[in-house]
Amino acid sequence: MPYSVASLRPGGATHWLQVTEDAEYVRRKGKWISSRVLEIYLQEAAVATFEDQVTAEAKSRISSLCQNFSKILSEDS
Repeated sequence: MPYSVASLRPGGATHWLQVTEDAEYVRRKGKWISSRVLEIYLQEAAVATFEDQVTAEAKSRISSLCQNFSKILSEDS
């Protein structure tokens, strides 16, 4: 996944959270109005990082599960 200027904010938030382990500090530093908005940025960064580490086989299996998600849920009922 290519990086852009937009990558800096979630990437920076992830970095500061790893360094400080203080989500409230990171929220204030990034000027996010709520912790929920910060969580969204952190999730985006985690997905971008994780996606590069997933093998092609795992991506294929994940895609297959996503396509069959509704069916899988109905079978558990």
